[in-house]
Amino acid sequence: MATEVFHPMISTVQVVIKSLMRGQFRENVIHYNYIPNGRPTVAELLLLLGEVNTAVVTGLQDVTSSLCNYYELTARDLTDSVGNQAALAINRSGSRGSSVAPGNVAVVMSKRTGIPGRSKRGRLYTHDLDETQLDGDNVTTALQALLVQLGVDMLLALVSSKYHPAVGSVKNGTSQPITSIQFDTLTDGQSRRLTGHGS
Repeated sequence: MATEVFHPMISTVQVVIKSLMRGQFRENVIHYNYIPNGRPTVAELLLLLGEVNTAVVTGLQDVTSSLCNYYELTARDLTDSVGNQAALAINRSGSRGSSVAPGNVAVVMSKRTGIPGRSKRGRLYTHDLDETQLDGDNVTTALQALLVQLGVDMLLALVSSKYHPAVGSVKNGTSQPITSIQFDTLTDGQSRRLTGHGS
């Protein structure tokens, strides 16, 4: 059994949005920076997960196929290996149709911090899209509008503005607050995201 390696990030909470599509597990990771506020309690992490569920998961539902099921959210304070953790069980499905795009097709949302360098920008892959929202490799105007709203929701500071969406850097052990989110109007396809092609 593989052992998970812990990578600290000062003043950063990692939130994982877990979903299932036809038996395949999916995870989307979002980092939240909490400088200069104090370290989070378990109660605060649960509040954070509740707000992520209300804002971000709702936005993801709006762009994903009804076959996609969101089942759990987890949060962990990454400042050190003994940081508090919390989990929230949910049961939510995508609100689009059941004609799902292939597993390697996604819309890439680029997270920007306004600071140059690879460790200062990140990506979120929005997968399990309803194929009717795509025109070949092109994102339809209707889907673009939903992605804009998802980007707005992802930029919200949560829990009384204590937690700011951020780009986390394993290399630097820090995170930087996000200042903007951009997405391409063409889908991204990687064969390694297909079943049997790695992870």
